[in-house]
Amino acid sequence: MRDEDAVRGGNEASGRTSSATSDGPDFADNVEIVDHLGEQVLAYPRGRHAQIREARVSICVPIEPGRAGLEATCDSVAAQTGPKPALLLVDGHTQDGGFQAACRFVASHGEAIAYQTPRALAGAALWNRCLALASGTYTKLLLPGDVLAPDFLAKATALLDTNEETMLVTTGRPLKKGEKASGVAGGDPLARALLSGDPPGPLAGQLWRRSAITAHDLRFRADVGERDGLEHELGTRLLALGGLATCPDALCTPGERRKSTRTACESFRRSCEASLGVLRGLPIEVGPLVLTQLLDRVVALYREHEARATKEGDEGVLHRAYAVALDELVRRLRRATAAGPSGDRSTSGHSFGFLPR
Repeated sequence: MRDEDAVRGGNEASGRTSSATSDGPDFADNVEIVDHLGEQVLAYPRGRHAQIREARVSICVPIEPGRAGLEATCDSVAAQTGPKPALLLVDGHTQDGGFQAACRFVASHGEAIAYQTPRALAGAALWNRCLALASGTYTKLLLPGDVLAPDFLAKATALLDTNEETMLVTTGRPLKKGEKASGVAGGDPLARALLSGDPPGPLAGQLWRRSAITAHDLRFRADVGERDGLEHELGTRLLALGGLATCPDALCTPGERRKSTRTACESFRRSCEASLGVLRGLPIEVGPLVLTQLLDRVVALYREHEARATKEGDEGVLHRAYAVALDELVRRLRRATAAGPSGDRSTSGHSFGFLPR
């Protein structure tokens, strides 16, 4: 058990859970309070919070309102043929029965535990609470609706076990109907991630070495507004730090994400941020070659959205967003070029595997 964690049960925990268990089966008698990061978090069932800390793999599922596909996600974790993971279902104090749904699954699965935060959490705040609760040597975040192939953990953990300098494993996913494989291939994996706009592959297909996250105090960034950008940025920062292993097998099926109707300008900004937002959080400077390729990508995105923005009457907004993106990249390119070969920490010469163990 972590030093910051303390556990209380009995009547004290029951009093805290009275509102959280008002519908469906009453789990209050078997809930305990865990003091975690200065807050009182509910844990079901009593006693399991200490037990699951012995698991080698922690899989965290954040529960927000809606949670479509939660049962399929949990079932895919329970069906793993590799090492048995601890499944942490972390409810962000939802008001639509999220904690009850988690408790119902946990009641029949001995390697799972349900948590509920004392206040409403969503997005980066809830995902970071999941990271803080995880204790396994390897960990991952899995969103409701994401489904793992039965051999995901067997293959992903094997790659991490083989080389202690491997910090991030990524796996493939099935292509959707009509979808083509990414046109960005070969070369440095960090450069591929930045240029593809899909760095570094689906969140569902990633497995992380937890020591890399704790050693560098990595967190999901609250300033990444788009949910799809939030899914990418932590994995890309791990990728920049080194130690990547890939498994091309389709071992995960990401769930359907809520789609929003975007204007051309909104779509352009989102596409730019898929790379630029991650670029700002990297612990290394990328070199002129990658920055030049990113400039080309922004130009192509502008041309792709220009006609629709004009039709929507937003061409002025698009021009300003385009100018902002260009300005940021040109400033970075000037700085990288001025640094010269001796100061160029380009990803093309980046050596993976220098993280402290």
